[in-house]
Amino acid sequence: MTKEALEDLLEKEKRAVKSRLECLKSHDEYRSKETYDAIEYLRETCWLFIKNESYKRIASKLVNLMLEQGFSHLIVKIIGSGKTSYEFRHKLGVIISRLTNHVVLPKIAGRVRVDLCASGMIQALVKELDLQDPYTMDSKQRALITNILFLLHNLHLTPKAMEIYRAANAAKVLMRFTEASDVMTINDSLPLLAFVANEEESQRIAATSGESIATMLDILQKAALSHNRKYAFAIQTEDKTKNKFYITLRSQAESVNELAGNDTIKEAIVQHGGLPILTSILKPQYSDDVKQEVIEALNKLSSLEKSRDAILTHLAFNDESKDTDILHDAVGDLWTLSSLDSGRDAVRTHLASRVDDDPGILQGELKGKLTLNSSFHNVV
Repeated sequence: MTKEALEDLLEKEKRAVKSRLECLKSHDEYRSKETYDAIEYLRETCWLFIKNESYKRIASKLVNLMLEQGFSHLIVKIIGSGKTSYEFRHKLGVIISRLTNHVVLPKIAGRVRVDLCASGMIQALVKELDLQDPYTMDSKQRALITNILFLLHNLHLTPKAMEIYRAANAAKVLMRFTEASDVMTINDSLPLLAFVANEEESQRIAATSGESIATMLDILQKAALSHNRKYAFAIQTEDKTKNKFYITLRSQAESVNELAGNDTIKEAIVQHGGLPILTSILKPQYSDDVKQEVIEALNKLSSLEKSRDAILTHLAFNDESKDTDILHDAVGDLWTLSSLDSGRDAVRTHLASRVDDDPGILQGELKGKLTLNSSFHNVV
């Protein structure tokens, strides 16, 4: 498509988006065909331009236009009204999910999240979640709860989100969903709860959610087993976001990484066999973004003295990634753990083998760490 044609398309879509937003602003209830068609158009338009690389510039322009037109305040108003059908609310949730997902829209998602939070989105979602019953939900309610939890998870990446969650008593609301019988609801809510919980709440989670944490680790292990070497080679040219094994593995690795960030809950990960599961993923057949999550989780777990020897052994010999960010974090882990007498030789051997063949910036990182640790002077 020519530059002129793209400009014409952009102007056409701008007019269409404005008219749909005006339609939604002019209503106080959202059950009519007119409002349903408006939200459906926004959902389809967002996805059409976001998923097509040739139209990413148009997608960025349209999202910025939506924010300028008061999209965030409008969404909060609609959610707070309680005057929508499940279908309407689901489509609305899909739009927000895509716009706040840093993987789908890396250059815009941050601005969207900040704008939504400033408009009261977290408070509105926590209030909406509090109205749901995790024990008697049907399939539609389950889908709605999943969507709310996903949105809350996306928004927790926003600066100062912790303060907003705690002011909205999010931990109290989320606690009910981690105690539900539905495995996926627990899996969706527990990592977010670990992020927002204070010390007292964290102790309660650690004491009562052992089975849930074990279930999360089991799902991670099964997803890893499904992520075989043949798939790993194919993934370099395929769209990873469409592969269910990759999606599950990445999602579970992120969840465990978030749980490990809670100083009280991290012990439960170790107690329920999390270390061998996590370290088994540090192998060549797993994608680098998944290994990045695992490395970060192990870094957090390494603060537990009883877990260090096990982590050290696997990090020293299983990390074969050539990704600079992953190596940077792994080297940091190894250096931290090198204070252990039992692991010093393994760390020394591992680091020495990487000094000459790693990217320049990493080479400096390695040598710097080697120099700082007196036990490594002979290597430098």
